Amino acid sequence: MHALSSGTLTVIPLTSIKENKKYNSTSLNLGNEIYLNFKKICDNMSQKFSTEYEDIWKLPAEKVKKFNLDFKYMKKVEKEISKMKKGSIALVSQITTISKQRIYDPKNSSDILANLRVSNNTLDLIDSKIKELFIK
Repeated sequence: MHALSSGTLTVIPLTSIKENKKYNSTSLNLGNEIYLNFKKICDNMSQKFSTEYEDIWKLPAEKVKKFNLDFKYMKKVEKEISKMKKGSIALVSQITTISKQRIYDPKNSSDILANLRVSNNTLDLIDSKIKELFIK
């Protein structure tokens, strides 16, 4: 069965790094890569605002509607960024399969997490941790 047509996903939960909390050897520190990726999305949106919406008072109604959608999206991204400043931890030992119906973001290409990716290096680190924990 093709992965896109499957009704399930295999996921590794993520959490934000908390000060003074010890993480065991079954978790993987992802550093601030996810934070930096969100920041880049937000910076791109800010740049778009400054060029596309230079003079908001002179925009036609359809552009004002698009501005409002973009602004709402940017505020969601900023909210997510505020939660991640210390970095992220992958809880590799909690890998599980879930129904796609349990995913609330991203549902479509315009959702906050839709374009968020980690580097191939980070994916390799996660693969190594999975092998270390589950394959002897």
